[in-house]
Amino acid sequence: MEATILSVAKLAGVAPSTVSHYIEHSAPVSPGTAQNAERAIAALSYRVNLGARSLRLRTTHSVGFVIPNIGGKAVELLLQRINEKERFANKAPSNVINSPLHVRGSTAAPAEGR
Repeated sequence: MEATILSVAKLAGVAPSTVSHYIEHSAPVSPGTAQNAERAIAALSYRVNLGARSLRLRTTHSVGFVIPNIGGKAVELLLQRINEKERFANKAPSNVINSPLHVRGSTAAPAEGR
């Protein structure tokens, strides 16, 4: 079973909001509480659920592109560069999602390996 912020809080003996404050650095947490939260996180192998975070914050930090023919080095380099810039600007993981798109009437085949 995947660890949740509730299970981390229970093991650490603190409120879920305290664990959230510790993870997000959004409010001061005493050194003892921080140590308890860190131990619980490690013991449970807790990882932030990015889907839940996106729902809560109402933002995904994702950039999507619809490109008819994703093949070609230029498009690949462009998407790679955008991903690097987004990651630097947000100082957090970001997602650049790309997928081949079949356009009705197009004779171009989707790029392989995507």
